[in-house]
Amino acid sequence: MNFIILADKYNKGMKSKGCLGLLKVQKRKNIFQFQYQNIKKAFPKCKIIYVYGFDNRRLEYFVKTNKHKDVTYLYNKDYDKYNFTQSIGIAKEYLKGNCFITFGDIIFKHQIFEEFNLNIGSQVFVNKKTKNKLGCTLENNQICNISFDLDNYLSNIYYIHKKDIQNFAEIISNDKYKNCFIFEIINKMIDNNKVFKTFIKNNKNIIQTLNEIKIKI
Repeated sequence: MNFIILADKYNKGMKSKGCLGLLKVQKRKNIFQFQYQNIKKAFPKCKIIYVYGFDNRRLEYFVKTNKHKDVTYLYNKDYDKYNFTQSIGIAKEYLKGNCFITFGDIIFKHQIFEEFNLNIGSQVFVNKKTKNKLGCTLENNQICNISFDLDNYLSNIYYIHKKDIQNFAEIISNDKYKNCFIFEIINKMIDNNKVFKTFIKNNKNIIQTLNEIKIKI
């Protein structure tokens, strides 16, 4: 199983703070270290692929001086030209089997994956207690559409089951979609009759974004 982290861009209003993954969330840990630790606690055997771009020299120096030899780092030189579909395209060769996709500004604890079933198909993480710009409409726990200003707030963690991964890879390989968001690709897959269910964790303490925590520089 592969866990892909898209961390090649900077958040609006935070460009001066540098690479997302190097921002401190704890006294001795930055976001990348926190993500790595919690992914490995939940899925010890998974492979982590980290896509970086903005402030690449600092990230590369960090990689050389820290112990994370089991992570694959992929540089996206066009991070400022296109959207996240182009970013995931950098990691296209790792779109095999079951895959998780998240972003460089998502701070989650390993408990978010408790009771998660890898075998029931593609899923989108939802947290109704943590407001997000993105939400989704549901019918029988299946996602009908993802869009802005909807309830059922997304946690920005996507799980693509192996039976759907080829369709995902085919769509992101099409140049006309490379300026899309990941959720727009999910919507396209739903239009192609792929089923995405929700995995709901209504707990503010196990997942946060940069906007919800005090960043220590």
